[in-house]
Amino acid sequence: IYLQAMRGRTALESGLILLAVAIPSGIMVQIAGRLYDRIGPRMLIIVGFIILCINTWQLSLIEALTPIPYIIFLLALRGVAVGMTLQTTFTTALGAVPRDLLPRGSSLQNSTRFVVQAVSVAALATVLTSTLSPEVRAMQDQFRNAQATETAQTARFGICETPGVAAEENIPEAARAQFSALPADQATIAQQKLVAGLQAVCSENINGFEKTYRITFYASVLALIIGAFLPGWPGRWLGRSVGGVPASAGH
Repeated sequence: IYLQAMRGRTALESGLILLAVAIPSGIMVQIAGRLYDRIGPRMLIIVGFIILCINTWQLSLIEALTPIPYIIFLLALRGVAVGMTLQTTFTTALGAVPRDLLPRGSSLQNSTRFVVQAVSVAALATVLTSTLSPEVRAMQDQFRNAQATETAQTARFGICETPGVAAEENIPEAARAQFSALPADQATIAQQKLVAGLQAVCSENINGFEKTYRITFYASVLALIIGAFLPGWPGRWLGRSVGGVPASAGH
């Protein structure tokens, strides 16, 4: 939402930027798996969620024109944290399930994860939209309707910025076409009003993103506290286990 609706990036560009999460996460999962066998989940969870807490707080501070390279850096840091915590928590949870109940335990774990993710995304989306005033929501709807009628080539538009377009000229293409039919003085006044409205929409959306990231920050802190009670170094660690039966490292 931020990259496409606010910053005017295409779906392809947004996907490439979000690879900054996937690539470090995929690499870190391999490293975390080996460390898990040696030291257990506790320190991996603690370090991972400390990084995630700091990272989430930083993301809550992003602004309308935060440089994209800095956002990529934050996403890469988030990928490292996810790689240290996600699979580690799943493995630890299944380690407490009796061996004959592993299929049920795995299914329950996955279904719980999907349900919690769906509910969490819906809740955060509600928080985001609740920060918008009725006027701003109505204006956003107008922008979406206008863009839906444009071709794929002209639909590239960001509320906070559109790459390659000056800030004072950043308006939807459909509105630009309407203004061209007006007298010059009326077109200028109408464009200035629209730009001011867009700035209000941008500001309220950025405030909404800040609130949603603050909520996820507190959730990360809670996960950090819970993770500190998991087994592992500096406590005794006997390796992976299933249903309380230790397994050799790497199995």
